[in-house]
Amino acid sequence: MIVTKLNTGRPQDFRDSQHLESVIRNRYRALLPAATLDEVRQMFSRFLDWEVCQMALGNSNSEVRAYALECLREMAREGDPFSQSLLDDRRIPYSPA
Repeated sequence: MIVTKLNTGRPQDFRDSQHLESVIRNRYRALLPAATLDEVRQMFSRFLDWEVCQMALGNSNSEVRAYALECLREMAREGDPFSQSLLDDRRIPYSPA
């Protein structure tokens, strides 16, 4: 459903997409600390951004952390400044609402 709300230019769709992203992030925040690599791969295939990767970096499984870093590197190569900031161990110039 979130895909239908992206880049429409309608204010309500923007608010809806923000809400849906926050619901997903909250769910992932609960699941990622103990998720297996296969579970993380499935989750990331559905929704992925720098915040989700940051959550996965807290997982005790080194393979999960390595996968999250791999995803951050890919997003940074594609120009995501937040992913690059995490990789550079810099403060994120963003504060979630």
